[in-house]
Amino acid sequence: KLSQALLAGLPLREDVARAYQSASHDWQKARRDAKRALGFDATKPLIFIFGGSQGSVALNSVIADSQANLLEQGVQILHGIGARNEAPADHEGYQARGYITDMATAYLAADLIIARSGAVTCAEVNTLGRYALFIPLPIGNGEQNLNAASLISQGRAEILPQAQFTPDWINQNLSRLLACSSAAPISGSTIDIEATTKIVALMDHALSGGK
Repeated sequence: KLSQALLAGLPLREDVARAYQSASHDWQKARRDAKRALGFDATKPLIFIFGGSQGSVALNSVIADSQANLLEQGVQILHGIGARNEAPADHEGYQARGYITDMATAYLAADLIIARSGAVTCAEVNTLGRYALFIPLPIGNGEQNLNAASLISQGRAEILPQAQFTPDWINQNLSRLLACSSAAPISGSTIDIEATTKIVALMDHALSGGK
C-alpha cells in the first residue's frame, strides 16, 4: 500500500554527505575554502561544468567556443570533460579535468553548475545548496526534466534544451545566471542524507519478517 511506503531518498556519495555536515555551519566560507583548495581565486565566481563521468561532447563544444568570452566576463571555469576526451590546456582561470574524483569540493566551490540533470546530480546539487543550469539529455522519456523539477520549484535551477545551449546563449545569459545563483538559498538539504540508513533499516525490517 502507498500509505505504507518509505520515502528513503537517494543514497549520496560519502564525500557529498560529509561535505554537507562540514559546510552547513558556514556555506559562504565553505565556498571560499573550496575554491582555494582547487587553486582558484576565492573572490571570483566559479562555473563548474560537467557531463557525467564520460563527459558530453555537446556541452564541451559549447564551452570551448565560449570559454574566452566567459573568462573576459570575470568568471573562472572548472570543466569536467569526461575521461575519454582530450583535455584542453589549463590556463589562468580555467581548469579541465578528464575525471573529477573530489566532486564534493567541486560542488562547494561552484557559484554556478552547468550539467546534465541525472538523478544523482540533482540530489547532490540539492544537498549542497547549489544553483544549476541543467541541459537534459535530448534522448529518453524526459526523465531528466522531471529530476530537476524540485530544484526548479525551489528557485535553485533552470532547464535549457540542448539545442538552445549555444555560445551566444551562455554569453548573453551569464550575468543573469550568476545573479539568480546569488539570490538563491544556499542552505543545502538533508532530504537524502539519511537515505542509506533508511534503506538498510527497511531491508533489516523485511528480513526479520516485519518484526
